[in-house]
Amino acid sequence: MRVILLRDSKGIGKKFDVKDVKDGYARNFLIPHGLAMVADKVSLDEINRYKAKKADDEKNVRARLGAMAKKLENERFIFSVRAGAKSEVFGSIGSRDIEERIKKVAENENDLDNLEVMMDQPLKSLGEREIRVNLGHGITVAVPVMLEAIKESRR
Repeated sequence: MRVILLRDSKGIGKKFDVKDVKDGYARNFLIPHGLAMVADKVSLDEINRYKAKKADDEKNVRARLGAMAKKLENERFIFSVRAGAKSEVFGSIGSRDIEERIKKVAENENDLDNLEVMMDQPLKSLGEREIRVNLGHGITVAVPVMLEAIKESRR
């Protein structure tokens, strides 16, 4: 019997795959547990439309993220921090701080659900460096980040 999987099923396939399984397995397990439905012409057409729409949406998101990556490469993220005499920073700048700045620059924050700033440890020294950022959907970009000392006036 041909069925359409409604969820990822270990050993069978992924969601919306069309599979041939034994009749008893489909009738007694997959269909009653909501893991599959019978693959008839109407449901196959519906699944194909859904897959086409999903692929189109993915293409649009990747295009927007590509444009955002180019914009982020040209953007310079400057953090003003208190620092000591030897350029050590009081506190640190972590991945969450950089994520917040990136989201402020982004036009559509919804595209950045999978945003990941790839840093081993927080930034604790003055200067400029490039931080790798994964925007999701296989798009990564090197973002210039600058830590500069706050000019404090003595009273």
